[in-house]
Amino acid sequence: MIAKIQSLLQHTIYKNHPITSTCKLHGDASYREYFRIHIDNNQSLIVMSFPSGPLSASEEISNTNVQMIDHPFIHMAEKLRSETIPVPKVIASNIDMGIIILEDLGDELMFSKLHTTKVTHWAPYYEQAIDLIHDMQSRMKKYTPDNCIAYQRHFDATLFNWEFNHFLEFGLKKRLSPNLLPTTEHAFSKYSQKITQQLLKLPQAFVHRDFQSKNLIFHNNILHVIDFQDALTGPYVYDLVALLRDSYIEIPKNIHNHLLAYAAKKWQMPLKQFTHDYALVTIQRKLKDAGRFVYIDQVKGNDSYLQFIPKSLAYVKQAFLDLNEHHGFYELLTPFIPEGK
Repeated sequence: MIAKIQSLLQHTIYKNHPITSTCKLHGDASYREYFRIHIDNNQSLIVMSFPSGPLSASEEISNTNVQMIDHPFIHMAEKLRSETIPVPKVIASNIDMGIIILEDLGDELMFSKLHTTKVTHWAPYYEQAIDLIHDMQSRMKKYTPDNCIAYQRHFDATLFNWEFNHFLEFGLKKRLSPNLLPTTEHAFSKYSQKITQQLLKLPQAFVHRDFQSKNLIFHNNILHVIDFQDALTGPYVYDLVALLRDSYIEIPKNIHNHLLAYAAKKWQMPLKQFTHDYALVTIQRKLKDAGRFVYIDQVKGNDSYLQFIPKSLAYVKQAFLDLNEHHGFYELLTPFIPEGK
């Protein structure tokens, strides 16, 4: 792979600088691998490596049949950078080789920064992240399905229901109750589809889809966003749920409530309505996450995400309590999600 990377660099400002070392970086549960390469001018770059062909598509289900000329990551990087959204610069790429070379933003993930910062000082970092969500939604409004893939794919009923059923299959049946009664499955579908219909009626906006602490990096004191290749159109509070109901970081209740009020003011929405919409999306997103963590364990053989299931399901419980509706769905789920009790 080094020879391939070096050949790509020949068409950039780094053409006369040989690679001196490489280091594999810890990745996520996707097909992508990441490496940091050092070159002889004391600079470093990030290499994203991925399978070519069909496997280069996202592992998350999507609902577009659009044929992309560019890789979705490159396409979205160009659109976001053109709107001055802080994302890594693409240095070079060869999709057939399965390689994209990126600007190195360093290692100061928001996830890491929070772990080295007193909890009482977290709010300003989250406010920056909320501002970034709002900026993305505002600046990306100019695009249409004709010129941006994020508007060619949507959180529609099919996608929402597939994600609910992903939890049913893996979060319930394969994890806890293989012999789930047909009546229980039917009730789950009835209740979840009702929430789907509510979600479809929410204001729609540009959605990153995985806007959480491990996809945010501080570089030169500016918050940058990565892993944006799955951007699509969806509920306006979706990215906020991913951020504030992060499975990897638990925000104290008082700070969480402050940030929710901060966001409601940013979107110029009444706090009661904003909290309602946020809770609806939380139920859908965090059930999906819990099911996904079981899938990663049972299908991909990686059990490291199972530890995050209790937190995800506790968020679901809190969302039901905040909604003060969908009591039947809550009562149906309660025996199967002891972590949420």
